[in-house]
Amino acid sequence: MLSCKEALLGLYDSGVQDDPITITAIAKAVAPDITVAALIPYTPVSSTCNEVKLKRAAGQVKLNFTNLDASHAQKVYYQIYVDGVLTVDGSAGYSIPMGSTLAKVEVIGQADPADATLTVTIFLWSDEASQVRLDDYRVKAGFGSETVSAEAFRVEKESMQGLYAALAASDTTPAYTLKALNSGVTLATGTVSIALSTMLPESRLYLTPPATEFVYLTGISSV
Repeated sequence: MLSCKEALLGLYDSGVQDDPITITAIAKAVAPDITVAALIPYTPVSSTCNEVKLKRAAGQVKLNFTNLDASHAQKVYYQIYVDGVLTVDGSAGYSIPMGSTLAKVEVIGQADPADATLTVTIFLWSDEASQVRLDDYRVKAGFGSETVSAEAFRVEKESMQGLYAALAASDTTPAYTLKALNSGVTLATGTVSIALSTMLPESRLYLTPPATEFVYLTGISSV
């Protein structure tokens, strides 16, 4: 996992990628159709104690499909991997009515990120070749949580200190809970940035996003 004493963080955003892909595969291919190196902005200031540990990276993938078949419904299938690990399994398929569209939003995450880059790979296939098109996609990623009460960072130090964390969300208001590491006692909760200057035990910060969103940090400091 990544560690630091202070860090300025940010959001990776690929923007809308609107170079359409007509899906020709009728089974999952060996090579992915899309590869995105989502480099999360990360400017750490390290210390000898390195007590702040970034425990989670999270992101969102938006996919927009069109059924090109004007006579029949078609099914589209996909799988999304993060650093080689299957994270979203859409291999059961999604039906698209004839001549219609389908918008999917998938939330992705990674525990104990080793670095600031999430390599996102996407495999696409359908029942019939050249009948479904991916019109566009978008990938966003940051250090944070993609599931309810996932641990976003950990402070491995018990002392009189200041702890500051600036939060944001992909499309909505973030919510957080700061808990003592060993006892689980809640130290603080809220929906705005954290600014504490007190005696802190070893602690964990949990972020709580809605189902199709993720909450991410934009900066942390333990002084």
